[in-house]
Amino acid sequence: MDKGLLVGHAETAFAGGGGQANLLGGEHFVFRGYGNYVAFESDTTVGQNWSYSNSYAYSNNMNLVDPFNFSESDIVTITGTALHNSNTTYSIGFIKILWGNAEILRIVRVN
Repeated sequence: MDKGLLVGHAETAFAGGGGQANLLGGEHFVFRGYGNYVAFESDTTVGQNWSYSNSYAYSNNMNLVDPFNFSESDIVTITGTALHNSNTTYSIGFIKILWGNAEILRIVRVN
């Protein structure tokens, strides 16, 4: 699958922890697990301010998918707007996987 502008991989556990999605060109956004949801956030420590069409991904609203065998219909997509960069918009695609006993939100594509 084409990852678009996503560099490397980015994921976090729903139960807690944080992740950062790095994009080609130096942009990045952060996200954190808070139990039953992951919140998409800004990284204000470096002046990267974002807004999102949906700031929360709830575990119970997503199906578990096989991280090695998933289709377009398995990907949940939101829009992220880089407010610090002339309101540039990105399509952010992610899935929910099970890794060990942990439910993980994995970013799979950013365009």
